[in-house]
Amino acid sequence: MLRISNARRFALVCLASLLVAESTHAAIIRFKPTAQVDAAVIKLGDIADVTDPNPGYVARLRDILIAPAPEAGRTQRLTFDQIRSRLQAHGVSLATTAFGGANIVTVSGPTAATTSQPEKRPAYRVSRPVNGYDQRRAEKLVSDAIARHIQSIAPQLGPVTVDAAVDSQDVALVQAGKITGFDVRKTRPILTADFQTTSIAVFDRDEKQHVVNIRYRLHSQPLVWAARHAMTRGEILQASDLVQIPAVQGKPGLGRIDEIVGKQTRRNLRPNETVSAGAVKAVPLVRTGEVVTVRTRIGGIVVQRQMKAVTSGALGDSVTLSSLPRGQERVFGRVVALREVEVGTSITGDATTTARQSQTNQTGVAIQRVSNPSARGTR
Repeated sequence: MLRISNARRFALVCLASLLVAESTHAAIIRFKPTAQVDAAVIKLGDIADVTDPNPGYVARLRDILIAPAPEAGRTQRLTFDQIRSRLQAHGVSLATTAFGGANIVTVSGPTAATTSQPEKRPAYRVSRPVNGYDQRRAEKLVSDAIARHIQSIAPQLGPVTVDAAVDSQDVALVQAGKITGFDVRKTRPILTADFQTTSIAVFDRDEKQHVVNIRYRLHSQPLVWAARHAMTRGEILQASDLVQIPAVQGKPGLGRIDEIVGKQTRRNLRPNETVSAGAVKAVPLVRTGEVVTVRTRIGGIVVQRQMKAVTSGALGDSVTLSSLPRGQERVFGRVVALREVEVGTSITGDATTTARQSQTNQTGVAIQRVSNPSARGTR
C-alpha cells in the first residue's frame, strides 16, 4: 500500500485548492514559514498573504484573530489544521478558499529588549508642578485606555480592573495625550497580582508621538447585584428583580444574591443601581405578640407546640418565646419561616426576665421559670 506523508498530503491539498481557486477566482491564503508580531494577538495577516478580487474581503480575512501572541523572546508553532479550524469558526468557507505556502508557521513574539527597555523620549513639559490629583487623573486615563483595549482583544476575560502606575515626570504628557488618545497595543491580557512593565505611545497636542514607560496589572473585576428595573420603597426583592453588574470603586454593593432575595427595600431604587447593605432590610417573619409554632427535633422525632413571641425577628434571627397561657416558661428559638420557630440545645441567648430559677426540660430546651404571684394564686 502506498503511504503519503503529512507534508506531501498538505502539498497535494494546497495544489488542488490553488487549481480550483484559479478557475473560480476564490480567495488565496499563502502561509509564511515564519512571522513576528508586536501585538497581543496573532491575526491572519501576520502569518499569511491574502489575495482576492474583493479588497474588502481581503481586509476582513487579514483581521481574523488566530491565537494569542507568544511572550517576548518566545516562539509559537501554528499548524495548518489549527489555522483552518479558526477560519471555520469565523465563518470562512473552506470550499471557496485556496491555501498554499508552509504547513507550519513559527511565530515569534517581540524581542525582550523592546519590551523590557522601551524607547524613552523627553516628556511634555509644563510650568506647574505635579500634584496628587494630576497623578491619579493621569493613571486613570491610562487605566481606562488599557481596559478598553483588553475588552476588545480578550472579551472572554469579562470585566477587568486595571491598576496603572505612571512616573511623575510623564504625568503632564499623559494628561495632554487624552485629547488624541493612546496606543496601548503592547499591553497583554494576562491576569496577575504582579505589576508588568511596558510602554505606551502618547500623542500630544501637536500630534507628536512620545513613548512613556508604565507599570500595570490586570485582575478580574468583581460583580455585584443591582436593580433590574425601578423599585419603590417597601417592595420585597426577588431574584427576577436583580441583575449582575461590574463593581464600581467607591460604591459598595452586595455580591451574594442570598443576602438580598426576600428582603425589603428601604428606599426607591433606580434601574441598574447597586444594591447595598443599607438599601435593604430583613422582613420580620415573627412579630411581638403573635402566636407561633415552635418545633423541637429529638433525633428523628419532631415535637411542636404553640407559644407567644416576646420579640420580633426576621429569617435566621433569634427570638424570645413565652409559654401559653400565662407565660411561665421562656425559651429562645431561631426563626425558620413565617410564624415558625425552631428551638434546641444549639439556641442560646440572654432572657430579660425576672427568673429566679432555670432548668432544662426533657427536650434539652433552656426554660426560664418566672416569678408570677398572680399565677400561683389562681392555681
